[in-house]
Amino acid sequence: MDFLFSLLLLQKILFITLGITTILLSKFLPVKFLLPNPTEYTVINMKKYIKSSKILLFTLGIYYVLCGILLFFIETFLLLMHTIPMMYSILYVYHIQKKYCKKN
Repeated sequence: MDFLFSLLLLQKILFITLGITTILLSKFLPVKFLLPNPTEYTVINMKKYIKSSKILLFTLGIYYVLCGILLFFIETFLLLMHTIPMMYSILYVYHIQKKYCKKN
């Protein structure tokens, strides 16, 4: 039982740490890591593309912090918490690519 409790505590701490790290990355990540491959895509509107990418990282960070806080009140493993932000990020990145990039 102690092993399960420590595993749950580790999961809560990791969610919050992942969220804080993602929020910090959204603020301080260099622009070159946000841009797509220049041989495949040309960015049409650079400022809006970068702003949209940083909004995506910030909202994912907030989501992970809130899930970590929620896990302090719910004593269970919620594997679904990992799939929701991944689906959100895939759809959002597809939308950003479609709206602000064109294929070479």
